[in-house]
Amino acid sequence: MFCMNCGAKLQEGAKFCMNCGMAIGENKSNETKLVPAKCTNCNAPLEVDATQSAAICPYCKTPYIVEQAIHNYNISMNGNMNINNATININNGMNIDNLMKRAQRFEADGNYKQAVEYYNKVLDLDINQLEAQNCINRIMKEIDDYVYFKSSANKVFTFGTLSLKKEKLVFTNKNGKETVYFLHRISNPRVTMGCLGFIYDNKTAEITYATSEAKKWVELIKNAQIGVYPEIHISNGKDELADYIKANYDRNSMVRAIKYCREQTGWGLKETKEYVEKCILN
Repeated sequence: MFCMNCGAKLQEGAKFCMNCGMAIGENKSNETKLVPAKCTNCNAPLEVDATQSAAICPYCKTPYIVEQAIHNYNISMNGNMNINNATININNGMNIDNLMKRAQRFEADGNYKQAVEYYNKVLDLDINQLEAQNCINRIMKEIDDYVYFKSSANKVFTFGTLSLKKEKLVFTNKNGKETVYFLHRISNPRVTMGCLGFIYDNKTAEITYATSEAKKWVELIKNAQIGVYPEIHISNGKDELADYIKANYDRNSMVRAIKYCREQTGWGLKETKEYVEKCILN
């Protein structure tokens, strides 16, 4: 016996539906009350008379038991089925193992955005899935530490490297000491006297870094301030970029190879030139 209001199965002798609270027999309408169901053969959506014992699917023409069709619908909507006191998560056809494999593949390819999206789908299905949560935490740390672009730079005769990371610039001198500039506190980035210049924390004094990449840095900073960063490139233990350069470029196309490499990695000109020469000439 099923509730005429919501289609939930009723306990024998029940006076109220435990799902919707409607009193049994409360519906005094003379019209037949139809409840949602799903064909047990083709899964087509149906509306059935819960007082009937059997019917024929209008889509696949297969006879079905009304009680089973209603049960089939409830499983697809609620996502859980109880068998011998054990709860099995049906998840509308989504499989946690498959979602994890897809997320891991995206992560291995360096497609962190898609990887996080699929790990979150896993957590939507099972909030206690620790592996998915740990993977998201790992990716977030990878993104925070990832260097999108870097080049040689110097400030007042202090030589080092200027790096773009998520939401910050980091200048590292030759002794390894870091100076951090948060992007949301940087204003008016520009090329000044051939150097990169910007105002930090609304102070009047301009901070300048001598670098051959000043124009590129201005563009990068402005884009990063609105959340646009160069594409992440992950080698994953195998230098696929080097393999690609070796296969598609030679001595006569070195300039194009350098341009391609910089687009893929965000590296500075000097570092990219040395890398490409090593790939092609060695």
